Amino acid sequence: MIQNLYTFVFYPLLISILKIASLFDSKIKEGFNSRKNTPWLKGPEGEKWIWFHVASGELEYAKPVIREIKKSTDYKILVTYFSPSVVGSLKSMAEIDFFTPTPWDTPWHWNRFLKKYQPRVLAIARTDLWPNMIWQTKKNKIPSLLFSATLPAQSARVASFWGRLFYGFLTENLTAISTVTETDKDNFLRASSQLNISVDGDTRFDQVFYRLENSRGVTEEIKSKLDPNKPVFVAGSTWPEDEKVLVPALKTAVEKGFQVFIAPHEPSEKHLAELKTFLSEQKLESTLFTDSTYVTHKIIIVNKVGVLASLYALGNLAFVGGSFKKTVHSVMEPAAAGCLTLVGPFHFNNREALELKEKGYVLEMNSTADFENFFKNPLSKSKSEIQKYVNSKSGVSTVVAEKIKNLCR
Repeated sequence: MIQNLYTFVFYPLLISILKIASLFDSKIKEGFNSRKNTPWLKGPEGEKWIWFHVASGELEYAKPVIREIKKSTDYKILVTYFSPSVVGSLKSMAEIDFFTPTPWDTPWHWNRFLKKYQPRVLAIARTDLWPNMIWQTKKNKIPSLLFSATLPAQSARVASFWGRLFYGFLTENLTAISTVTETDKDNFLRASSQLNISVDGDTRFDQVFYRLENSRGVTEEIKSKLDPNKPVFVAGSTWPEDEKVLVPALKTAVEKGFQVFIAPHEPSEKHLAELKTFLSEQKLESTLFTDSTYVTHKIIIVNKVGVLASLYALGNLAFVGGSFKKTVHSVMEPAAAGCLTLVGPFHFNNREALELKEKGYVLEMNSTADFENFFKNPLSKSKSEIQKYVNSKSGVSTVVAEKIKNLCR
């Protein structure tokens, strides 16, 4: 009954709504266009496939697991994704042998996909469970694992009776679940007591350490342009809402000797120009990262993608954007680099921010005055102390990779 209601009522209704929305949203339209001509059937047959599924940014949780599997097996890696925004990242990862947008979530589309590739196992990163994907995988006797899984108590999937009923029925079709924390495990068990769950941690920490390790060359290049006697402040993934609060306080940061980098989340020409104008209005001299030759006396606007990890590695203090907009971006990277990290009031979506806040490694700012007061009397935290704590969470990808290999048919 539940499967039929979803397949013949709720899913067609969802697609209809999205088709209407695609008339006004280019990203949704791109998602529909990417699925024309069944691209999911164009990969090679006859391979020993391990199948990973990601929504979009969840690829960051899958990357270190894929690397672990590739190091020790001859399996091929097949990745399905929901959002086309992840395609660039997929293309850059040599360990992935074939990737494609997900088939439409119907039994007939998934059965054609599964018949063609006959994957040994399905590994789903984080949260993106499509019902017919799960049901048809189980029906075809393909084992499955949901890893780095989280489930907040306030989620509709467990906070309501109907949510628990549907989500419990869905997750019971998974072979195993690997959660980040004991609390996540408890919340999954609220949906169904029949689930096979282990608590293993978060694979994305391994990806963060990988990025830091592989950015050393860029880090050294930037370091050569800095004054080694002055602290470095990095504002990463900022939005205009963040900059409106932060920028007026940067005069105090500069007066206190900080070398300042601002890395907008979307470094479009329009945003960069607006940010440069705003800094000028605040009597702050700035230059673009790609124009800088020696940067001790200016605020550097980062207009180059792929250098944020290196900046955090050189930083003493960081701010993570989104936290004055709606939801904070990940604090993992600055914390892994040993930066004391500042966030705005909207950070409760991020469990790492909350955990590190309890430890005193993340601090909440609510106004320009808060930033100014902090820059006047900045707290000192040892980079090695913060790094040691975050490093204790590494190694989960090896555990998850072993689980996946053990599930292979």
